[in-house]
Amino acid sequence: MTLTVPQTLQISDLQFRYDVGQSDVLLVPSVDVNSGEFISLLGASGSGKSTLLRLIAGLLQPSGGQIRRPTSAGAQHTTGMVFQHPNLIPWRTARQNVRLPAELGSRPSKVNDDVLDELFRLVGLKAIDTDKRSSELSGGMQMRVSLARALVLQPTTLLMDEPFAALDDLLRMQLEEDVRTIHIQRSLTTILVTHNISEAVFMSDRVLVLGGHPSTIHADIEIRLPQDRDRRVRSQADFHDLVERVTEAMHSAAGTDRTS
Repeated sequence: MTLTVPQTLQISDLQFRYDVGQSDVLLVPSVDVNSGEFISLLGASGSGKSTLLRLIAGLLQPSGGQIRRPTSAGAQHTTGMVFQHPNLIPWRTARQNVRLPAELGSRPSKVNDDVLDELFRLVGLKAIDTDKRSSELSGGMQMRVSLARALVLQPTTLLMDEPFAALDDLLRMQLEEDVRTIHIQRSLTTILVTHNISEAVFMSDRVLVLGGHPSTIHADIEIRLPQDRDRRVRSQADFHDLVERVTEAMHSAAGTDRTS
């Protein structure tokens, strides 16, 4: 008997338009995301990456088609989301900001300090910083707080919308390594929106390249690199070959031929 791989997410015949009577801006015939995969959504500005992520999150409703999300027995919270900006409440400390998701909803829950301390260790925040307000934290530390907040309810799926776009290169690369490690340690299914080709290749198991009018998935590229990755991966020939392959797919999706 052959066992089938459980699907975390199934998209079929997905359509999205902003208003009735307008043309579709997004059209995705079929995508399956397996449990435990790290997927990057890559494309030029306006290619529908963030729109697709918000549809997956349930923040937008499709105009047609289906998004079948996973069901976890006994689990109330299965998805955490990290946005481009940390969106921390300024009068709350880092610890209080991370607790916020547990305080909301029809059935608030308590998160003890041991759980919070483990989360802060996981995302790389020092204990001395956890009682600081957002104005006292650097941009990188604020993003780490945002990541901890997304993980506080122990989601099975993590959605990230360009969370490193405003960070300097060195910090960005460190956070890419940290998030990849967290993804593996927590057995997450992670979907990342990014403009950065190297970031997509470094972090992902698959890269989906979007483009066109309406936007659709032009390429689904498997990233065959070691599961555990650090900065040394970036100097390997396989990494550079994959960056080149994804770059070509980006040009193709945008209708651009580099040789012309």
